[in-house]
Amino acid sequence: MPTKASKKVDAGEVKLRSTAEKFVSSNKTWSAIQAATASRESFAKAEKDPQAFFASHGAKLPKGLTIEVFAHRPRSMPGPDWIPFILELHSCRTFWVRECDDSSPPKCAFKEQSICFGFRVRPRVPLPKV
Repeated sequence: MPTKASKKVDAGEVKLRSTAEKFVSSNKTWSAIQAATASRESFAKAEKDPQAFFASHGAKLPKGLTIEVFAHRPRSMPGPDWIPFILELHSCRTFWVRECDDSSPPKCAFKEQSICFGFRVRPRVPLPKV
């Protein structure tokens, strides 16, 4: 049976998650994501200082949350540190690049390449245990 203290932590977690979901689904956040993924330069700016980048596009990060911008394949399950939730948005594209050697006639092969743009919203610090 949940204790009074655990109900308090659960309520805080639910409220913070609801806040994160509203932030992620807002039009301003999506506009910032579109701006970040418009070019490599924009993405580099977002990666360098995500909070400032999103705020400059009108998507102010709510208190208690942090946002990470990453350019690698999405990770799987979070590590052993307890985090009540993680919201990840990512877009990966895979394409084939033709590479040829210098022989005559050139021998060519196709090499698979991927590019990812990702955004992770999570609590700034784990919720305190009461």
